[in-house]
This record gives sequence, C-alpha cells and structure tokens, in this order.
Amino acid sequence: MNTIIIDGLAFALPLFIIAIGGIFSERSGITNLALEGFLGFGAFFGAVMVMAFTGGSVSGVEVPMFFTALIFAVIGGALFAMLHALLCIPFKANQVISGVVINILSAALTAFFTSQINTLLVGKPTNKFVLSVCQKFTVPGISKIPVLGAFFTDIYYYEPIIIVVALVAAYVLYKSRFGMDAELKNSSEPVPDIFGELKSRGDWKLCEFFRKLCLRMENFGEESLADIWSGCVMEEESVRLTPSERRELCRVGAYLGKFSEDDQSEAIQACVSHLNDALRELSEGAREKAKLYTGLGITAGLMLATVLI
Repeated sequence: MNTIIIDGLAFALPLFIIAIGGIFSERSGITNLALEGFLGFGAFFGAVMVMAFTGGSVSGVEVPMFFTALIFAVIGGALFAMLHALLCIPFKANQVISGVVINILSAALTAFFTSQINTLLVGKPTNKFVLSVCQKFTVPGISKIPVLGAFFTDIYYYEPIIIVVALVAAYVLYKSRFGMDAELKNSSEPVPDIFGELKSRGDWKLCEFFRKLCLRMENFGEESLADIWSGCVMEEESVRLTPSERRELCRVGAYLGKFSEDDQSEAIQACVSHLNDALRELSEGAREKAKLYTGLGITAGLMLATVLI
C-alpha cells in the first residue's frame, strides 16, 4: 500500500499540475489538448540545460541541478506553448487539431534533438538523457503513521512545489478578480447560473448580495433582469455605497444579458474604474483624517504635560 501511494503521487502530481494549466487555458477561451506536448518539451529543455551546465555529470550537485532543470523546464514549456497560441489566436487554426499536432511534434522533436545531443556529448545516439535520480526526503515523525505516513515518505522535491502552485492557482481561479473576470468574459452559462456560482465566492458581503439576487431571480419573467439587479443594488445595506456608486452599479445591470459581450464588458470596466476612483478618494480622506487626529493627539498631550508641569 505504501509503495502504491508513494509512486502514485510521484507520477500523478505532474499530470495534476498540467491539468491546472488546462483549466487556465479553458478560462481564456482556448481548448488545449497539447498539455502532454508542453510537459515533454519542458522536461527536455530542462535536461538540456543541465547537460550544458554539467556535461552530464551531476554527482554532488543533484539538488541545485534539479532546481535549475525545474526553472528551465518551465521556460521551455512556456516557449513551446507560444506555438499553440500562435496557431490558435492570430491564425485561427482549429484548436483541437493544433493540440494534437503539437503533441506529435513535441515527441518527434525531443527524440531527434536528444539523439543528436547525445551523439555529440557521449558518442551514443540514444534518445534519452542519463543524468541522475532526483533525491527524496522524508518528514520525520508523521511518516511513521500507518498508511497516512506514506504521503510523507520518500517525497520528491517537486511534489510540495506542485501542491503549493495548485493552492495558489485555486485562489487565482476562484477568489481573485482576475479569475472571476476571465470566467465571466468567456462563460457561455446563463446569467442566473453565473449569479448562483458567485454567491459562494469572494467576500461575504458580495456573497450575500448575490444570494439575494438569486432569490429575486425567481421572479425573472415578471421582472426584467435590469429591474431585479437594480432593486438588489438599491436595497443592499451590507455594503456602504454612495448614491452615485449605486447608480453606476445599476447601469451595469441594464447591460447584462441585453447587449453584446463587448458592451457588457465595457459597462463593467467603467463601473470598476468609477468605484476604484471612489476608493482612492476615501483612502486619501482617511489618511488626511489620520494626520489630523495624530496632530490633535500630540497637541492634547503637550497641553496635558503643560498643565501637569
């Protein structure tokens, strides 16, 4: 059982991290079937850099060379991914066909270049680099627990890195403004379904707003979407907004689901810009008040000291 868990994590986590990359591609509107190709070319690029730095002998420098290979693997995969972007975005190629072709191209290119490089360096035209096995570490104490301890035994260095990257990616996708903007822009779901997803994300005040919005969506048909949105904005008390800010948010509701994607996006961006300006003004006002209160406090202290003297 322990062997299954240890080896399973070692093989599954690299696939897990490229699947997260595929989610980012989908959020941007690109169907990405070239993930294995990026993975293979990135590994090839990292190994080539280690060969260039060490000549193939990594004895005594396994850990530094591992992180060197990791960094260059990321760079190599990103560079190879630009080919998919070039085919799909400027040239409007079929995304599925492009992904399949890139997978085939990656396998062919890496095998060919590896054999050529090995012929030059070691005199043998093999299609693999023989470097070293990545070192492992074991977490003391918890690794002694039956079954659970296997998750903390013989861990490759890349495994915790992948877990950290996955957690950051989850936050970016589901909690950050960037991820939510990408989902709204490229989503083909009906507006009520999007509201239902947003009520469980972000700040609790926003969640409460979208929860009330979902409840009022039951009257959709008797009321227009713009009226439902405007009613929730004007009645919302958990967020302190000025009348002008509420009017700006109501204007967004008038565009949702009624105009083109570009018009809706422009209305949302205009609203965000206006609210950001208001936030900056409030921040500047708060700083001025803080300076005033600080000055008053110092003055009061001096007066008290004078009286006591």
